[in-house]
Amino acid sequence: MAQDNGLANATVRRWQLTETLRRLREEAGLTHDQVIAELRKGQGKWSRPKLSRIENREQGVKIAEVEQLLDVYQVADRDLRAWLADLASTGHERGWIVDLRKTCPRTSTPSSTWKSPLSHRGASKPSSCRGFSKPPTTRTP
Repeated sequence: MAQDNGLANATVRRWQLTETLRRLREEAGLTHDQVIAELRKGQGKWSRPKLSRIENREQGVKIAEVEQLLDVYQVADRDLRAWLADLASTGHERGWIVDLRKTCPRTSTPSSTWKSPLSHRGASKPSSCRGFSKPPTTRTP
């Protein structure tokens, strides 16, 4: 299981988190009802639909909730716990392409084809933002 979410976008991070939580529940041999019964002994409001929505990526999950689930699943691996907590804390952040758009001048637009720099088609002067080209100028008659 790869644990590198450096460039992964929010959707990928949420998928990694929820898929891992579901797999850990199944490996622990627990049903939704068993998990909810155990979680209701502690803090927080838990229901079977909530757990199902979390596992199906229909609802976000907080770090404290991830910790509660990992306790019920008896996960002792510190690295795994830290990775899942990191995924929960960054699940709402946008991916690198949005950051790239924020740092480039407004006169630049994303290359429509995202072709390799070795591509001969559409070769033009480099723009002020790597990977972007200036929008084509339109001529009016």
